[in-house]
Amino acid sequence: MDRITIISGEKHSGKTTKLLELISDLEFQNKKCAGIIAIGSIKNNKRHSFDIQDITTSKTMQIMSVEENFEFNKIGKFYINPIAFKFGEEVLEKALKSNANYIIIDEIGKLELNENGWFNIFNKLLKSEQNVIFTSRKELLQKVTKKFNISEYKLIETGFNL
Repeated sequence: MDRITIISGEKHSGKTTKLLELISDLEFQNKKCAGIIAIGSIKNNKRHSFDIQDITTSKTMQIMSVEENFEFNKIGKFYINPIAFKFGEEVLEKALKSNANYIIIDEIGKLELNENGWFNIFNKLLKSEQNVIFTSRKELLQKVTKKFNISEYKLIETGFNL
C-alpha cells in the first residue's frame, strides 16, 4: 500500500464504511491502526451529528451537531465542539508517536482547506514518515491534494449513496 491512501466519494457514499472495512482488513493482517474516525448520525432523514472515535481506545466525543449550542462555533448548519477537536488532535499526536503502521484521519475537507479543523496535525502527519489513510469528499479531492502538496497516493473511491 502507498504511504498515503485517500478514500473519496460523494456525501453519504460510504467513505467511513469503506474506511472501517480497510481498518478491519489491515488489523486482520496484524497491522496496527491508530487515529480517528467520524461516526455520523441521522435524524428525520437528515445528518444530525458527528462523533469522533479514537480507533485505539474506542472513546468517542461529539464533535458537531445541528442542535443549537451557543458555546460552540457555528459553521454551516453545524455547531462545532472545540473540545472535541482538541481531543482529536491529542489522539492524532499520540498516534504519531505510537508504533502504529497506519494513522487514520476521517475526514479532511472544507475546514482544513480554510486552515482550521485538522489542518495543523494533518500537515504534521504528512511531513512524517508514517503511513496515512484519510477520507475526503470527491468534490474537494483536487483542492485537498493541491493544498497539502500530495502528489503520490492510492485512491479508493466509494460509489453507493445512502
